[in-house]
Amino acid sequence: MNKPIDGQVIVDIVKKNKGIGNATTQYDIADEYIKLTHDHITARTVRNKIEILRFEKIPILSTPHEPGGYFWPATRKEYFDWKAGEMAKARKQIAKIKYVAFGVYREFHPNILQLLLNFSRRVAAKIS
Repeated sequence: MNKPIDGQVIVDIVKKNKGIGNATTQYDIADEYIKLTHDHITARTVRNKIEILRFEKIPILSTPHEPGGYFWPATRKEYFDWKAGEMAKARKQIAKIKYVAFGVYREFHPNILQLLLNFSRRVAAKIS
């Protein structure tokens, strides 16, 4: 059975990296976690735990800019910049879902309009 990950250790590691210029990678966080706790975790575990911590209202931000990584916000502007990037990613994901849905309906229901028309005719016939 896997030992639970101590989120506070991850928070403490990230807090030492205030500001976007001091972002640290998930690999470095995993290495430091192992040194501090002697418990092995992977970079993926760090990433997953950080997502959980964010839902617990812990302000761990991330940046895709080289070298990338996680950091504790040093200013409100860093938060708002991060938020704008996350919102842009979310809009892109939602748009992708919409277009894929259109493709799925076209693939699996190529005659959807005809089916709807036939259905409405049957309903109208039963009513009259």
